[in-house]
This record gives sequence, structure tokens and C-alpha cells, in this order.
Amino acid sequence: MSFGIETISLNPIITSLLVPTKAESSDRPVQERRAQLLGVREPLVDDPVQGCFARGNAALVLGDYETAIDYYSVVINFVANDSLAHLRRALAYLQLGDVNEAVADFQQVVRHSPDADQRARAELALQELARSL
Repeated sequence: MSFGIETISLNPIITSLLVPTKAESSDRPVQERRAQLLGVREPLVDDPVQGCFARGNAALVLGDYETAIDYYSVVINFVANDSLAHLRRALAYLQLGDVNEAVADFQQVVRHSPDADQRARAELALQELARSL
């Protein structure tokens, strides 16, 4: 389905979804953050769900959006309301031009995230998408 968008360029609001909030940073293990900073493809975590999250982050940073979506989807299957996984998966969907799926993920965050900053980021992204369509 076409939305009249050839490519979706990342604006600062959408790009901010990649930057974890203070709460998100403290929730993730130190090893995962280190792996992200070093660009390690195989995360240094024991928990398979956290490993999938870290692999999704690595794929997103490397521009492998389909793989990122797959990994974030695994996380969401285990932890349905993982707002950060929904935010990151939405960003990957945007990069592939799948606006409907991105909007669905942003709406999920707005409805269910206990983190006010995540809800605000998702709301801003939805507003930006509405303006661009």
C-alpha cells in the first residue's frame, strides 16, 4: 500500500526514539549497554529476551530493519507491553515505509506505557506522521 511517501527521512523527533530515557537506561543490564556502545552483534546477556532486544538494537543501528523488526517482535511476544521494543520496532517499520505498522506500535505505547516520556515521544511521532501524510 502506498502512502505517497517515497522514503521517510528521519527528523529529530523520530530519531529521538533511539535515545533511551534515564529510566530505560537503568532498566537494561550493564552488559547490554556495553554491547550496544561497542556495536557488538552478539549481546553479552544471558536472558534470551534481553538478547533479542539487544540484537534488535544492533540490527536497527546497522540499517537491517527487517531483522530488527523480527527481534523486537520476539521481545513483544514475550513482554507484550515492552514500550521501548514497540518504539524501536515502529522506527524500523518507518524506515521500511510501513507507516500503518509504525502507527500501530506508537499507539500501543501511548495506550500502555507507564513511562510518561515514552508516551510523549510516541505522541510526538504520531503527530509528526500525521503532518507528513
